[in-house]
Amino acid sequence: MKTRSANGMALCFGKQASKSWRDGGSTWKAVSDRIITARLQRHPISITIIAVYSPINPPPGQSTANDTAHAFYIDLQQTIDKTPKNDMVLIMGDLNARVSQQQHLDRFSVVGKHAGDDLNENGQRLTDFCSINDLIIANTFFEHKPIHQMTWMHPSNKKWHVIDYTLVNRKFRSAVEDVRVYRTAAGVIGTDHHLVRTKIKFHLKTRAKTTQKQFTARLNKMTLHDPVYIQAFQAALSSTTTSTSPTITTNDKYAELSTTLKNISENFFGDTELPRKHKECLTNEILDIVSEKSQAFLSWQNHRGTRNEKMYRTQYRTLRKLTKKMVRERQVEYWDALSLEIEQAIKQHDPATAYRMIRRLKRGKAKIEEMPIYDKQGILLTNSYDRLHRWREHFSELFNVSITVDLATIQQIPIRQLSS
Repeated sequence: MKTRSANGMALCFGKQASKSWRDGGSTWKAVSDRIITARLQRHPISITIIAVYSPINPPPGQSTANDTAHAFYIDLQQTIDKTPKNDMVLIMGDLNARVSQQQHLDRFSVVGKHAGDDLNENGQRLTDFCSINDLIIANTFFEHKPIHQMTWMHPSNKKWHVIDYTLVNRKFRSAVEDVRVYRTAAGVIGTDHHLVRTKIKFHLKTRAKTTQKQFTARLNKMTLHDPVYIQAFQAALSSTTTSTSPTITTNDKYAELSTTLKNISENFFGDTELPRKHKECLTNEILDIVSEKSQAFLSWQNHRGTRNEKMYRTQYRTLRKLTKKMVRERQVEYWDALSLEIEQAIKQHDPATAYRMIRRLKRGKAKIEEMPIYDKQGILLTNSYDRLHRWREHFSELFNVSITVDLATIQQIPIRQLSS
């Protein structure tokens, strides 16, 4: 029988954060189906990130829901207790809690003056937890419009609430520059929660380094395959004149040619219209329909509880279905074309091109260290040192096989006579 997943947590890191995570031993831990933690090793301050999903606010008289919420905060407290004392602690996620202005008056060091919701039982638990562990609810310390504060709408009464939070150690309060909501991001994945961005900046005294920056041109991969752009590029390159002086050195000729190629390439293939990198299989038509789908989702969210809600919801669902269809068809087309290019390169005895394309496809995929590795007892290994030790143990047992030789059996093997 097919069941619907209820809980689950995940962490997604950018390039710099991933490097810090690997430098710290690639350590992570799934405390439960509601709590996951990872540590970013930085100098002089390391960061422990804890992503959480709290149980919903328990209805009155339901002891089971109270027990679930109580167990969640026990697990969270044990996780905090195991965190290095000098680390910056970031607790982020859906805490299903609401805090009010009264909380600010009672505990102004924990709750800021911009808390404007109605207190519920989970909100009381949250403020108690923050007081015990010297944490602050960062959302409540920054003033924004309501649309940039509220993170979730109640499906029944259509009221907006703040239930997604960022908690941080009080001693790092000055490092948090802003916490606000971005509504557009929700339209991309179709969630009923809005994205909460926390902006952090460490104020460390460092000596300025005078290093020369290397300029690397960004090229639009879509125009690189456009015949119109290719012909225009070739025509511009053909009409360019270079120095023919007999006294010019080879290095100077190379520098001149390199500069000319860069300038012309930027004019025709420069990535000026695409501020962010996209997958090669995504076309402009798909990006446009994704943008329309995001706007349709926002329109639906903005008209929830009104007479036009059904119309906007239908528009969003239609665009969502169309987007899935276009992406699926484009992926098939993209992979067929790529497979054909690799096959042709192999048939033309050009393995270098074929393997270069294969390596390009492998880039950004899951690395070996991110694959689940278990010890002999079936326990998941999350530390890079333990995983390497397990690999060594595995291959040692695989290749160093004990051999037993029966001499009597060897003596029974007939020896063939060699003719001279």
